[in-house]
Amino acid sequence: MKNILLAILTSFFICGCTAMQEAATPIATPASQLNDADRLSTLATLKAELEALADNDARAREGYKPDVVMDQKAMHAMWEKMQILDTANQLRLDEIVKQHGWPEKNDVGAKAAYAAFIVVQHSPREYMKRYAPLLQEAMERGDLSKDNFAMFDDRLRMNCGQPQRYGTQLNTDEKGVRTFWPIEDEANVDKRRAEFGYEPMAEYAKRYKVLYVPYAERIAREAEAKTEAKK
Repeated sequence: MKNILLAILTSFFICGCTAMQEAATPIATPASQLNDADRLSTLATLKAELEALADNDARAREGYKPDVVMDQKAMHAMWEKMQILDTANQLRLDEIVKQHGWPEKNDVGAKAAYAAFIVVQHSPREYMKRYAPLLQEAMERGDLSKDNFAMFDDRLRMNCGQPQRYGTQLNTDEKGVRTFWPIEDEANVDKRRAEFGYEPMAEYAKRYKVLYVPYAERIAREAEAKTEAKK
């Protein structure tokens, strides 16, 4: 659980707090079926609801610092808070998407559109898999940034026990040492990262204070060590 929690908390959204009761108020009619005045009112309500989901996501992660190892008691308390608020967020997002489709920035604004993404990003594996096609479509039409989609793809792969592709996800061992989750085709990871808006792995690792030896350098060291061992 410790490894999973810290991986989940690696990328997080910091904002204010809003009560879940306010965020769970249903909208009776899809915005696309309303006249202009009612549609604007409905979208304003939807925008506020989605932003409240983002606020609740942030509240669940209050006090977390990525470069500080938490003790087990504090970690367990944060995990329980996350379970409660994240589950409520996921249920409400299901209702919103079922009724209105995936939120678009032109309708609800950037923060609200991002809120929908962060709810999925902090959800269980099966929930993430269900929304993967919608996130792909959102990225392709510009409603989700490429770097956020890369982070989602890595998180989903990690949760499925597969290597990540963009190197955005971290793992922490029992000694509190933070490392990157295994990376597929690591020799080309920086090329993929550049295509999706990320800096090279070495710079990313430095920013998050994670020890990382670039792939080419690591392979060269291993080859040199094997050569020395044969002498």
